[in-house]
Amino acid sequence: MNSSKESSYEDRRKKIRKVIERVKEALNLSNKDYVVVEFPIRYKERSIDIVALDNEGHNMVIRIKPSITLSKEEIEDLVEASLALDAIPLMVSEDESLYDNIVYEREGIYVLNERTLENICLRPTELIALYRKGDLYVSLNSKAFKELKTSKKYTLSDLSFRTGISRRTLFDYEREDSIISIDVAERLVDVLGEEVVKTINLKIMRREFIRKVSKIRMNKNRLSKLGMLNKKLRILIEDRNIESIHHLRKSAPDFIIKDEERSFETIVDATVRKYTLREVIKKIIETVKITDLISGKTNVIVNQERNRVLIDELSTQISINKLDIVKVNE
Repeated sequence: MNSSKESSYEDRRKKIRKVIERVKEALNLSNKDYVVVEFPIRYKERSIDIVALDNEGHNMVIRIKPSITLSKEEIEDLVEASLALDAIPLMVSEDESLYDNIVYEREGIYVLNERTLENICLRPTELIALYRKGDLYVSLNSKAFKELKTSKKYTLSDLSFRTGISRRTLFDYEREDSIISIDVAERLVDVLGEEVVKTINLKIMRREFIRKVSKIRMNKNRLSKLGMLNKKLRILIEDRNIESIHHLRKSAPDFIIKDEERSFETIVDATVRKYTLREVIKKIIETVKITDLISGKTNVIVNQERNRVLIDELSTQISINKLDIVKVNE
């Protein structure tokens, strides 16, 4: 029995490692900067595996799992980290229920297999569809829509008659890129041509993610987090122009802060007693990896009990100059 469990566990580990390597390869080939986050130490307790950035702002926060199930805490961390880092929350899985070139939207997270991620990163002309609430969607190219409508000398009334789509909806399509169902896409392609449709890409996914969580949610998030901050964390933010604070429960940083000048900081609370000294050191090191990637600053909250030994241990593994140590009395 134990042998069977160990074999199953090792199979899962191999699958995860395989997917991680394929994701890393896609990120390397698409010239993205990234870090692999290895905290918490036990893989199943994590919410974030990879943070990736690029010069075009197509940032990604990625969780990699053999199945497509996500806990509430994993979802919340992926969303919060993506809001903090202007990124897209992704879960990449080898689950056989995921079809190639389809991105599944689930509770604000985009779920896809590694082949679909490779196509999104490396093959921009590959047609990718979004699966949402039981239907497939692609993106409407508003620029091509206007050009094709003009070249064919169609009015909105003409198009409405030929496609069965209301004038008001067509007017909206003309103003900005939209997500449209496959049924609507086929009707538009029949009348205007296939150029009117384009693939779901990272830019579109980011826009749809922001629409999903909404600015109202972000503002409420900021206020609620400020209200919940304990005395230790208030020391770090008092008298500062903070735009947003994002709390992570199952990753290396405890908080990611973004100020009004779009500068980033991470916070690690090293006073939390549920972690051993070894785990706290690992937590800080993994946080520094993220902070270096986003060109930010790492704040570490320590108490008198752990201060000296923590700094001594950390100094053998990273530059202490990378850290702002904040001492508190408990």
